[in-house]
Amino acid sequence: MSLVEDVRKQIESRLKELGPLVEEYQQLEKMAAGWIEEAREKIGAASGRSSAPTAKTGQTGQTGRRRGRPPGTTSKTRAPSKRPRGRATAGRRGGRPAGGANTRAAQALKLVQDRPGITIPDIAQAMGIKQNYLYRVLPRLEKDGLLARDGRGWKATRSGAATNPDGGSTSGS
Repeated sequence: MSLVEDVRKQIESRLKELGPLVEEYQQLEKMAAGWIEEAREKIGAASGRSSAPTAKTGQTGQTGRRRGRPPGTTSKTRAPSKRPRGRATAGRRGGRPAGGANTRAAQALKLVQDRPGITIPDIAQAMGIKQNYLYRVLPRLEKDGLLARDGRGWKATRSGAATNPDGGSTSGS
């Protein structure tokens, strides 16, 4: 007997073994589907929904819109919230102070003034914070004209060097 013939007989034998199991699986699948449909119908009847498929979804008991939204409204027609949005709001997240000598931006500025060319990882290590915060803060300080990039590091600009980290100017005080 050749190897090919031997493998063919093993496959046929295994198919005979698995055939009844596949049939049983299919029967169980049909039973489960029937129970699920029956449960959906019971839920639909209890909630007052129709068990007939809807035109929008093709499924039973679903209306095609999210619960809680008034009929006739969409996310674009929803009434505006009472809370103002954007930067024009009065408070800050978490009730933190709006500024002062102890802000991290001021701490970072002080470090750059003391150690020109310092990198973000070095600043983060010195401050005991994660670098990702500094990747937001230092470009903002650069935009404000207080810092400038120096290769991989940072240096204080003339206005940044003349700025006291407490928020005041050192010239003419």
